[in-house]
Amino acid sequence: MNNTLEKEELISLEKFTEKVSQSLKDSFEDEREIRISKVKKNNGIEHIGITCIKGTCNISPTLYMESFYDYYKCGNDFDEVMDKIKSTIKRAELNKNVDLSYFKDYDKVKDRIVYKLVNKSKNEKLLKEIPYVEYLDLAIIFYYMLDSNQFPDASILIYNSHLQMWDVNTETIYEDAKKNTQFLLEPVITNMADIMKEMILRNIKDRYKDYERIEEAEKAGKSKEAWMEDLANDMTSIFGTDEFEIPMLVLTNNKKQYGASCILYNEILDDIAGKEDTNFYIIPSSIHEVIIVPDNNDMCPDVLGSMIHEVNTTHVKTEEVLSDSLYYYDKSAKSLYIA
Repeated sequence: MNNTLEKEELISLEKFTEKVSQSLKDSFEDEREIRISKVKKNNGIEHIGITCIKGTCNISPTLYMESFYDYYKCGNDFDEVMDKIKSTIKRAELNKNVDLSYFKDYDKVKDRIVYKLVNKSKNEKLLKEIPYVEYLDLAIIFYYMLDSNQFPDASILIYNSHLQMWDVNTETIYEDAKKNTQFLLEPVITNMADIMKEMILRNIKDRYKDYERIEEAEKAGKSKEAWMEDLANDMTSIFGTDEFEIPMLVLTNNKKQYGASCILYNEILDDIAGKEDTNFYIIPSSIHEVIIVPDNNDMCPDVLGSMIHEVNTTHVKTEEVLSDSLYYYDKSAKSLYIA
């Protein structure tokens, strides 16, 4: 394995994808059809994908090339990259057709249509092709959750063409999605300190599990797991002291996917305001979750707004950015607006 690629090996993502495509064609010969495509994602991002079609199977895996390209650029041999790609394809392939004829019947799909929140201005092109409902500077869009046993976390974005096929309008799917989303994707509210502890504990387990201090702790009668948890507690104890006076909450759903849409759930913001007995700011940390910050009269909206923009620019994947806006919930008015 080379630490860096030789000069002649530095090729573009497009050239890399073509090379992968040809290698797959050579490997599979006539067993599979290989197609290169551009796949539209959130916020106008496009991924380059390779779809491997096996025989007459009506569902085929599409592999996004960016992660494999990054692996290749790190100095890994192309043959090693191809082994990973072929292994991924074989794991994802189905050996039989899947009956999706039911998808043409709205009565058979309406109970699994749910919604998610995306940035309106960053998705102008996409919103011309799909049904949506405006919400502040965001857009509520809809998708169908496939059976979780057969296709874990798989979904189908709802397009205008689907509405025409079903002979329904946006209002109809919005009403169904409002009922379904809160039921299928239950809200989860977690204290930020607990999340930090979980992250730190995971980091400790990854980095320090072989250190002598743990061995010494075990000799003293304390298990390795107990030692690591004590250390995580010590490192996060600041979150429960006066040094960290603002108790932040994270709101997402039970799948931790598109959990920012939980702010739309019936009475959830009012319930949070009641329990915290205060108005609060909402930081849109990503499309997957939001952060609740109680208004203790010391908060500066401009500072929070600058922080959101900085985090979105440097720490959040472009396709997972929800908004640069700061939101404020007024419990008396029971209303959410842009701060």
